[in-house]
Amino acid sequence: MLNVEKILPRIQQQDSLVQGDVFSQPLVGDLRVTFAVDEEPALTTAQVQELGLDPALLRQRGLDNLNARLTSMSGQEISGLKFGLETDRPVFTSLKVGNGLESCLLLLDHVWDQLATRLTGELVVGVPGRDRIMFTSSDHFEGQLAMRKLLEAAYEHAGPRALSRELFVWREAAWHLYTEL
Repeated sequence: MLNVEKILPRIQQQDSLVQGDVFSQPLVGDLRVTFAVDEEPALTTAQVQELGLDPALLRQRGLDNLNARLTSMSGQEISGLKFGLETDRPVFTSLKVGNGLESCLLLLDHVWDQLATRLTGELVVGVPGRDRIMFTSSDHFEGQLAMRKLLEAAYEHAGPRALSRELFVWREAAWHLYTEL
């Protein structure tokens, strides 16, 4: 029997899912939320039914477990010089939580609500792979350019853990594709 105390959400690209087998919920764009026990494969629809949890309760249980697992979060500001920009000011921030859970931060509304209050404009996020997430402001053109440059390379480097080449925006307490720039 699966232990619901160990179930964690995972973010996956829709194309990487086995059609009709893995239980998933939409997130944004082609990103889906799946659930797994630690590093095991994502739960199937049959396994979720066996647990007897409806999808909303499964998601909440996964988020509770994720919150309990996250003991620290750090941010590293990245300079524009690193991307050939003519500024040594920070252009975006990369977040780290460890254990390959960085992409799961997308599911924690309180994180983005809090970060959004610190920025002018809207919060723009890139998540090229499971273990990398970064953000800047929609008002920070240089930050968006730098993130776009990094997204492509990081996406290719992520291999089977690749998630998205897209930028997303936190708007009205939900993720949306970011099409400006």
